[in-house]
Amino acid sequence: MGVLTDSKTLNGRSFSTIDNFCRELTEVGKKKGLFTFIYSYHTLKNKQYYGYYLANEHWHRIRSVKPHFLYNRIHSRNIIHSATYKRFVQYINKQIPQFNKRFFSKQELYDFIDAFPLVNYLPKGTRWNKDNFHQFLHTYNAFFAKPVYGSQGRGIFRITKTRNNIIIETFTKDFKKFANENDAWNFLQNKLKTDYILQEELSLLSINGKLIDFRVLTHLQPNHQWKVTSVTARVSDNHFMTNLSRGGTTASAKKILLQLFEKDKALFIYQLMEELAIAVSCQLDRKRENTFIELGIDIAVLKDGKLKIIEVNSKPSKNEHRNFKGVRPSAKAIVEIARAKGMEWMEETCPCKVLESSH
Repeated sequence: MGVLTDSKTLNGRSFSTIDNFCRELTEVGKKKGLFTFIYSYHTLKNKQYYGYYLANEHWHRIRSVKPHFLYNRIHSRNIIHSATYKRFVQYINKQIPQFNKRFFSKQELYDFIDAFPLVNYLPKGTRWNKDNFHQFLHTYNAFFAKPVYGSQGRGIFRITKTRNNIIIETFTKDFKKFANENDAWNFLQNKLKTDYILQEELSLLSINGKLIDFRVLTHLQPNHQWKVTSVTARVSDNHFMTNLSRGGTTASAKKILLQLFEKDKALFIYQLMEELAIAVSCQLDRKRENTFIELGIDIAVLKDGKLKIIEVNSKPSKNEHRNFKGVRPSAKAIVEIARAKGMEWMEETCPCKVLESSH
């Protein structure tokens, strides 16, 4: 198995924010007969199969053979949207099965989940333009402008309409007030340098004024079915974002729900979250076959107990469980599918023939 990272320089001790996760993949892989190499995109794009393997707690660089499976953990959007990367993907796809090689945009969520009943679980959203902006101002008391290819809350603006002003807040907690719609539009138009969508603000659950949403991790299984691997509650730090990179914290999803709902309803909501995440994963898998093996689905539970899909992440963070002890379920799930996909690839491409029995 190969893990592809965008770190330019790796070293013997550590690399990037997925170091611990790669160690877990290596540990689980050994038990399954799977050897794990970590590759830098900047090396692999030049068709040089130099990888790092773990020995005595250190990463050691070596020239390796081509992996039978490539798990893409490149986080840089500049790389993934570049012409060089697109040529790399075309080349590598002929050589090795590669998964999670692209981001899933916020606009694609609306483009792909377009059928009943899943569409009912989407918040109201539309493309960024002047007409839509004015329409949202007259329809919702609060909504967001989100970059189509954004992460960790960067670039998000919250727009709130009061009796006298339009207030625009940033992800850094700064805010400005505007007396009329055109001034607010002109301000945002100058700020938004990439493609954006508008999305209604949802009435999320909260505890002590701290907003809560849920991250559901799903993984493709060797039997080609999707499975929920973990469900985690994310609690904000008195801000409109729950991202852990913005000061949010994690908590047990079931414990949070049991605090806010009666037992039967809390367990029903938890089960419905799992079913919704699997349905979304299956739908996206049908739309983008052989593209993803792992998805992080952010789900809002509203105050009345209804669910909404906030967004889908094709490269869910592996740096959020910093205090996690042992091997994460997601590491085990990725090793299982890597082994299965790798074996399929070997059977399809290996020139060796099984010898017939002489009996």
